[in-house]
Amino acid sequence: MHPRPNHITASMLPALALCPGRWNACKGLPPQPAGPDAESGTRIHAVLASVASACILTEDELQTYDMCCRLRDSEVERVFGSAKHESYNERRLVYQTTGGDFSGQADRVLADDTTCLIIDYKTGHEPVSDATLNWQLAGLVVLQYLCDERTVYESIEASIIQPWCKPQVHSVRYDTKDLDQAVAGIRDLLGKAYAHDAPRKPHPDACKYCRAKTTCPEALAEMKALQVAPSLGKLSDLPNADLAQRLDQCAQVEQVVKAFREEARRRLGEGAELIGWELKEGRRMRKIIDADEAFGWWWERTTDDADKEDFMQFVSVHIGKLEKATKTKVPDHLVEETRTAPMLQRKKE
Repeated sequence: MHPRPNHITASMLPALALCPGRWNACKGLPPQPAGPDAESGTRIHAVLASVASACILTEDELQTYDMCCRLRDSEVERVFGSAKHESYNERRLVYQTTGGDFSGQADRVLADDTTCLIIDYKTGHEPVSDATLNWQLAGLVVLQYLCDERTVYESIEASIIQPWCKPQVHSVRYDTKDLDQAVAGIRDLLGKAYAHDAPRKPHPDACKYCRAKTTCPEALAEMKALQVAPSLGKLSDLPNADLAQRLDQCAQVEQVVKAFREEARRRLGEGAELIGWELKEGRRMRKIIDADEAFGWWWERTTDDADKEDFMQFVSVHIGKLEKATKTKVPDHLVEETRTAPMLQRKKE
């Protein structure tokens, strides 16, 4: 929707807090191509910002949009009640620091003479850090505090709205003391990140979307560290602390490997030659697109004594879509629930 700024922005802060050297490492590198989830989020944000029509949204995206609107209106009512206020969408604020510019673009800002509410939409299904610990949100609050010269706020509230996660709304309130502390914290982080010798510290969350992960010496060193890992026969003797460290290294290495493979697919798709490698045709997937016609097709080819129950053995019901259509949870006696093996995940810091 907007050109990429050539300075540090609020959305970069969570990764920079983990790896201050990420900004310098990524300078001059081309942006990564947006995936389907990112493209979907961009469309939803465009409609929420009133710069695009809802007709560009898919059915699922429209549902996300509607949920965001309802949750946003509830937050506005909570903060302002019936009091008059003004609002604007996606206005970029820029603040100059000694190291370089710092900017941010809140999804929506609402304000009266003493109070301000900042709203940040998250349309994906992966929960983000709590509002009280969220560097991006803190950056947006600081920019509003430093750049809005119209008034001196008694407080600034900031809310993360993520309709597909629990809780759906995270909120934090900054009073004057909190705002001054947040300014100091953001300035300190910007100073570290803009330093020419800012340290690079590989971390799964910092490496995930880093454009430099395939060239970063520190990230590549994690791959070498795994090469000297104990043999599988000796894993049972590995101390718990060492195993936890290996898991962190695995997560970082997986991001690097994924980036290498995506680049290889891109080049092969453009006709480049990679010795010993080629693109294999993707897995073929089929599904019925017209259930009524499929039933008629089956009926013409079955025996005379066949009935609806015979056909139902070929039918599976999408529980999520059924509950979405009825806005009601399917009764437990109609559902068989199974669980996969427990999933390994890193604790939120």
